[in-house]
Amino acid sequence: MELASTRLARLMCEQSFNPKDGSGKVVVSIYALKNLDVKQAFKKCEALTDLAVSPHFKIERRKDTVLVFMLSQATIGGILLRGGIPVTLKGCGVVQVKDGEALRFVEFLEYEGTTVEPDLIFMDLGLTAVNQMVSTGNGKIIASFLEVPVAARDAAEEALEMLTAQGFKCVIQLGEPNMPLLGMPVASEHIAIAITSEANPIAALVEDGATVKSKTYRILELNF
Repeated sequence: MELASTRLARLMCEQSFNPKDGSGKVVVSIYALKNLDVKQAFKKCEALTDLAVSPHFKIERRKDTVLVFMLSQATIGGILLRGGIPVTLKGCGVVQVKDGEALRFVEFLEYEGTTVEPDLIFMDLGLTAVNQMVSTGNGKIIASFLEVPVAARDAAEEALEMLTAQGFKCVIQLGEPNMPLLGMPVASEHIAIAITSEANPIAALVEDGATVKSKTYRILELNF
């Protein structure tokens, strides 16, 4: 079985998205869901794009299954990597939010330690409260934790600013050198970046009664 860290590292190298002009291929997470209809899925995903990696998504029906295509966090890692910035996708967790502000990771799984996608585990265990967060400002969302060297901070900030200009609103917080971020420690001479996960709209659908059948990845042109 392939470790999640190995899988994501491979995907980061395969994507080719250019944040300067919005061209190129991206890493897409494809969630297969049951117990919901296409209209319900579209409405929820459209409403929660600010909690995903990007505003881009696509929905297809395959018999009794709804496929939701979301840009993966691996696209962000790949953009930094192609910009010459050494980046590590450390892990994924559940972040507590109060009054609209992210407070801390209350659950966390490192990619080095699992072959299973952490977001699927969090959803299966019912650890999210995305709909509650949207309606009240208090809840729990899924977020990813990245690390880059302190020396690459300026370059990382520039790349993230270009992504923001492309409509990517996924950055929750950018940490300080050698300082914990949202309660998670960072490697020596590194800074941490917390970003919202593509899984948040999916988690909201699961909270509404949908079931996640599977999650796969594909490298696709950003034409949706």
